Amino acid sequence: MRSSLTSRGAFLLIALTGIVVPGVIDFFLVQYGYSGVGSVVWAIGYGSAVIAIWYGWFRPIDFTGDTGESQTWTADIDETEATEKRHTVVDEDVDK
Repeated sequence: MRSSLTSRGAFLLIALTGIVVPGVIDFFLVQYGYSGVGSVVWAIGYGSAVIAIWYGWFRPIDFTGDTGESQTWTADIDETEATEKRHTVVDEDVDK
């Protein structure tokens, strides 16, 4: 059974309803001289659509990155051994 908030049709319905319906209501309220009320209606409608889309589609997405617990990064050799190898390579280059 599909949840209504996971289908593409529901997403489009909420997105269009959240933009078109408040926009049309705002238009008519402004035409009748209620521009402040129209702005509030548009903001509440648009904001509700944004919250519904976030809740239904974006909230379940896990945006976290790798925690580093799955891999441990260790050096194969210790620092003194690495320093000795660097000096050996430099000394061999000088001798040539």
